Amino acid sequence: MVEGTLTTIACCGRLLCADSRSQTSWGIITSEKVKKIVVPEDKSAIYAVAGVAALITPLIAWHKAKCPPANVPVSNIEGGWSLFVWPRAGVPELYTSQAPYKDICEVPFAMGSGMEIALGVMDHGGSAHEAVKIAMRRHTGSGGEPYVVDIAKALGLAPLPEQQTYI
Repeated sequence: MVEGTLTTIACCGRLLCADSRSQTSWGIITSEKVKKIVVPEDKSAIYAVAGVAALITPLIAWHKAKCPPANVPVSNIEGGWSLFVWPRAGVPELYTSQAPYKDICEVPFAMGSGMEIALGVMDHGGSAHEAVKIAMRRHTGSGGEPYVVDIAKALGLAPLPEQQTYI
């Protein structure tokens, strides 16, 4: 899984959240509106990418084509990419550039360089949104504005119960 120096993406089972900090190909760190989470119009899944945010469109196409090993999107950055997928019908999945095969994820789940902070927050009852906000406050590689997706709403499913928070 990509650990790198930037990004915090967290999933608590009800919410999926990402920070918006990224690094351009020429090394400039920015907190512009970077799309690390995408919900396609068909609402078939929610996708989140760490490592190379610019690869999210080809990674979605690769996933929708059933992940053919001969067509794995490549990255020339150290650490590669990680793709988190929450399919409308199914359980969360993880794919990485090092092992581009489906791995089942348990929630809470986090990826990116702020993942340890995010997991700690969720392990103590915090939501994915709270986890990313705290990682953004405590981790220099995370920042910008958090992007939050309500999983059930995004996939057109029945709402999940509110999560009790302790933070």
